[in-house]
Amino acid sequence: MTEKLYLKNPYLATFSARVLAQNKTEQGHEVLLDQTAFYPTSGGQPHDQGTLNGIAVRDVLLKDDEIFHLLEQPLSVSKVKGEIDWMLRSDHMQQHTGQHLLTAVFIELCQASTVSFHLGRELSTIDLDIGLLTELQVEQVEELANQYIIKNLPIKAYEVSPEEFSRLKLRKKELPEGVKSIRIVEIEGVDLSHCGGTHLRSTSEIGLIKVIGWEKYKGNMRVSFLCGRRALKDYRQKHKVMQGVSASLSVKPEKLSEAVDKLREEGKGYRRELKHLKERLAGFIAQELIDGAAPHEGFKLVKMIFRQEDLQVVKSAIIKAVNQEPLLVLAGVESQGMGHLIFASSKGLGLPLGEALRESCKVIDGKGGGGEGFAQGAGTNPQHLEKALELALDYLKLKG
Repeated sequence: MTEKLYLKNPYLATFSARVLAQNKTEQGHEVLLDQTAFYPTSGGQPHDQGTLNGIAVRDVLLKDDEIFHLLEQPLSVSKVKGEIDWMLRSDHMQQHTGQHLLTAVFIELCQASTVSFHLGRELSTIDLDIGLLTELQVEQVEELANQYIIKNLPIKAYEVSPEEFSRLKLRKKELPEGVKSIRIVEIEGVDLSHCGGTHLRSTSEIGLIKVIGWEKYKGNMRVSFLCGRRALKDYRQKHKVMQGVSASLSVKPEKLSEAVDKLREEGKGYRRELKHLKERLAGFIAQELIDGAAPHEGFKLVKMIFRQEDLQVVKSAIIKAVNQEPLLVLAGVESQGMGHLIFASSKGLGLPLGEALRESCKVIDGKGGGGEGFAQGAGTNPQHLEKALELALDYLKLKG
């Protein structure tokens, strides 16, 4: 059995070991050592990273209580030096110990137990067996958890027998069958739980706990949080953004919320005004279409290309125009590097506009569809809009 050095000393960053076995797999080379400080993926905590004799350890696997190190190439010696990525290890220790503390405080204040834990690359989450969390509850939990951090409470890890385990007041009692020894992690006076992860010596080393969100998830409440350096990094990023926005709006940071609310209300007013102006513009364009239409058999025909106008305004104008008098509009619109075709006719003309548009769209390297009264499409070649409209005239047999 591999001796798990990380359980004896989670602060151990370098170690020596003997190679017991090597095995080539599809994923790489699995190496078994007589002892290791590399923590394997388990219990919601990711594996450590680092090197064995300078070769990167890609994964650390726990199989039947043996720990295998996945390398990109085999080792050529029987004795190795292992080096742990200490910044990553210490980050995992901050997050995992912070989770124990946060879990304990949610039980203390909200009677909400943790049913699962995930330590991710960017943030960590716990799922609580509670249907609702208020902002006040979260603030109270944060406050108490950080008070425990300031108190510098000792954290101990030790082994107990199943008999001793049964007498302890733990927040979780479930254990696999046949276990001879159970590892306990204790935050003095706050939490007592069984865990095989790597943890800090005291709560002060967590530094800070910050809840950054919570949401319903599969009948529980998922809480996202950051600890230690992650919380500091998050604060720096958000502070930088806040300072930038504050400078842009020429307001103090504490006045940002009011400034944003004011901008939002102003924006609503501008949008209403813009909508009104677009409706008026559509009316003017509709009249322009009608005035410029050429007489045909039983209706008027207009063919036009728009280069600068808003696509939705043109579409609205065309619909307005065909609803005023017997009219067929074949329009091309160049917008944002795309070529758009809009064909519309008044009721009762019975023209196959959908078929005509599908053929015309091929000219502009696009596609579209529609029926007798209206059809619309777009393509990536706006230079050929005129050619597409001429093709539509041919298809509808309206030339000459």
